[in-house]
Amino acid sequence: MELLEEHLSDQIKIFNRHLKTQTHQLSTEGVHQLRISTRRLRAVLSLLDESGYKISPDVSSSLKLLRQSLGGRRQWDVALKGAKKYHLKEERLRKKQATAGILLKDAIMNSDVQKLPKSLQALDRSLKSKKIQVKKTSLQKMRKNLKHWLSHKKLNVHEMHELRIATKKIRYAFEALDLPTEKLEELQDHLGKSHDLLILCEYFDTPKSVKRDEKRERKKAKKQIRPALRSSLDVLESLR
Repeated sequence: MELLEEHLSDQIKIFNRHLKTQTHQLSTEGVHQLRISTRRLRAVLSLLDESGYKISPDVSSSLKLLRQSLGGRRQWDVALKGAKKYHLKEERLRKKQATAGILLKDAIMNSDVQKLPKSLQALDRSLKSKKIQVKKTSLQKMRKNLKHWLSHKKLNVHEMHELRIATKKIRYAFEALDLPTEKLEELQDHLGKSHDLLILCEYFDTPKSVKRDEKRERKKAKKQIRPALRSSLDVLESLR
């Protein structure tokens, strides 16, 4: 497994670059990339924290604020893309996007968020001479989470959404540990597409094509749930 401090150093550089870009001007792709880098950074910081290296509460709270605001804006960016694809009216979604954009801009310009690059670089320097490996308790926590979802025989729409969030966290933790993520990525892709289409269903008298495609993506996701979770659990079991 890749050492955590090496992975952290790479993620800090990527995160700082995307944050700087979006500070000047928000863009759909830029928001997406900043959101991903924020999730990856939080995943490795969580592993470090669980390994005994305490992360500053200011860093944690700032990243949480940023993640929540990014999620709000990204939801409407994706919804607008879907509306164009299915030829739905965009006016309501554009208003939602604009409001979410204002909230995101406020979050990015928050003084604590603007301090993140320097705070993260200081953290990176402090870990240069250390060799931190993930603790067994972190692996046990992921095993427990995977077994929890494997115990479900059927999942409703709300549970599918919760699973989507859980698989993201496990995927990014796996990346930080240099473990295979292909099956989790495939599952996450179908869960994400189903979720995005459900958002459209909430805001429109949805055409049959949207409902049909959402049902198809959910069906694909359900077929992949057990193989993806089982495979990921096997990877963790091999590390005992």
